[in-house]
Amino acid sequence: MSNDVNEMLVDEDNRRVRFEYRDRGKFEAELKFADDILLFSMHTDVFQFDRDHPIWKNDYVKRDPFASYCGIISVYNFLTDSFKYNRKDDLGYLIARIFINKDKSFFTEGKRQETKKLSRFGEWTIDKAAAVSIVETAIIYTLNFDLLAPPYEVVAVASVEQMNAKIDSSKMQTGKRLGYAFRSDDVKANGGWYEKVNFSIGFMYCRRYLCNSSGEKRHTQGTDLRRTGAHVHPARGQSRFSQATRH
Repeated sequence: MSNDVNEMLVDEDNRRVRFEYRDRGKFEAELKFADDILLFSMHTDVFQFDRDHPIWKNDYVKRDPFASYCGIISVYNFLTDSFKYNRKDDLGYLIARIFINKDKSFFTEGKRQETKKLSRFGEWTIDKAAAVSIVETAIIYTLNFDLLAPPYEVVAVASVEQMNAKIDSSKMQTGKRLGYAFRSDDVKANGGWYEKVNFSIGFMYCRRYLCNSSGEKRHTQGTDLRRTGAHVHPARGQSRFSQATRH
């Protein structure tokens, strides 16, 4: 797939978005393009679903309960520079999961994926065309999944260790939604909304609200961090709390 796309990117202006594919062992593969990396990771175990999962309403699974056992391939999005500069604290985001059973029937979870309907599990069989569709959807989502500037409060405090690490090798923690909750509607689509987190009172209270690119607010909710048990270390930055609140 990467070679097919690269053949279409022949001019100088498109060279920056050329695709690079690399095997990372038996269970992982990497697809690099523009400033992003998609990391495909297959778990070595087989999983069953909990008894309240809607998959049990599927007729195919009712006929053959063993069809509910699935392997999982997870698709994560990272920034290219996170690996280039070995920024170990940088954040990646799960943008898709692929569930495949013994009959090669599959369904997906994730951003913009079109094969999420559990009612059709047993009708779709994983093949090259299906895999290409899943990967293309993940790529398109990733290209629109921009790196947002974190809220001021999230980066307002830094430790000496962070500054020394940053000076040495650009190792300040980075993530596309650092300080924001990662939700299904976080990429703008027809006026989409994303969740923002504000801190106050010595980082022991936060306010969360939905906002769009125009700064309009939709909903507010306060949280007392002392009641939630969130661990916030002011000397190390509020980014640790942003991880705890990410959905």
